[in-house]
Amino acid sequence: MQGCTEKLNSNLYFQEAGRVRSAFFFIFLILGGVKMQQYSTDTIAAVATPLGSGGVAVIRISGQNAFSCADLFFQPVRGSLPSQMQGYTCSYGYFINQNHEILDDVVLTAFRNPHSYTGEDVVEISCHGGRFLSQKILRTILTCPDVRLAEAGEFTKRAFLNGK
Repeated sequence: MQGCTEKLNSNLYFQEAGRVRSAFFFIFLILGGVKMQQYSTDTIAAVATPLGSGGVAVIRISGQNAFSCADLFFQPVRGSLPSQMQGYTCSYGYFINQNHEILDDVVLTAFRNPHSYTGEDVVEISCHGGRFLSQKILRTILTCPDVRLAEAGEFTKRAFLNGK
């Protein structure tokens, strides 16, 4: 009977420890959420794949200005501009800079809110891999009005805060 009592006590200990961890996690989210709320309307962008380790790099743009920013720099070969694309569709075209020079041929994927990873409008640009080209495309995207560089883990944080 002593073994059962010890097991019961240890289970109660783990349940209590779980509640304490949950409470700390909840407080962390609330405090983190306060900081996040000031950026909730910002459009963010970042390279979503490891730099320089693959043949394809993905640059993700998330927020209310994602499609208007993509319209500035994406020239489709056929079809419409990103802002006119339906969700879960792809388009092949060229990524151009401010001087209308082609930086790379890319595939743009459109995700409409709330059916995206973050729950916001999301555009993913798949370009040729490598650090130089992906950083150059990202720097060009960051020239869009109201678009800033995403903080580490911010796409996931937005997904969590949006119930994803």
